[in-house]
Amino acid sequence: MQGPAGPFDNVTWPGFVGTLTACAPGRFAAAINQAPMWRRTRHPWLRPYDLAMNALRTWSIRFIPPDHLLREVFETCNDFGAARQRLETTPVARPVIYTLVGCKRGERCVIERTEEGCASRDDDTAAANDWLHCRKPWEARMPSDVLLTRSYEEAAQRAARARFC
Repeated sequence: MQGPAGPFDNVTWPGFVGTLTACAPGRFAAAINQAPMWRRTRHPWLRPYDLAMNALRTWSIRFIPPDHLLREVFETCNDFGAARQRLETTPVARPVIYTLVGCKRGERCVIERTEEGCASRDDDTAAANDWLHCRKPWEARMPSDVLLTRSYEEAAQRAARARFC
């Protein structure tokens, strides 16, 4: 693909207008991870309700969708610093985790975003559909085979063990 800032390779499927994973040679590369789920309830059987309520919350989009922001960043940002600044400060329609890497030593970060909030880190730059530091009422994403059976507490304990906390 091509934007005012230069060419970039966008890994996607036909008709998708956003960017989930891309690389701009000589500038930076980035990927999106799904953020944890906002939980209103605690019972496993009510997870579908939380999923539905979170989806309805995005019905009236006030801000740019995270995948559209990432595509815009690839089209318009000339370097890692500009990309990081845009991904950290532009309000987004739903929570997201961005992983961003540049071409120079030390240019790497994970950007954990809520709609208007941001937590970035330059170390521990791996991301897997959960905040680095668990916090209620957020819950890490889980496989569908345990979606209706794993309790909130079990999910938090599993996430903590996965982080070696």
